[in-house]
Amino acid sequence: MELSKERAAVYWDQLGGLRDEAFMQAVRAAVNFDERFPTVAALRGHYRDALRRDAQTTVCLPGRQVIDRALARQWIERIRSRMR
Repeated sequence: MELSKERAAVYWDQLGGLRDEAFMQAVRAAVNFDERFPTVAALRGHYRDALRRDAQTTVCLPGRQVIDRALARQWIERIRSRMR
């Protein structure tokens, strides 16, 4: 599909401020699952899903340290087993 300059400007205005990695995940999801050219609303929906998935796998602590939740659970289980 050819995208007009006007339509591209609307997409940029609405989506230009989104985080790169999550937006790329949204575009990949739209290309993989949507049958038609994605609307701004559809891309935003896929973007929210990508952010949710990212939030479920990582935690940001003060000081901007990123922690993998699965690894943290493993360490907690090790500590608990040693305390028994």
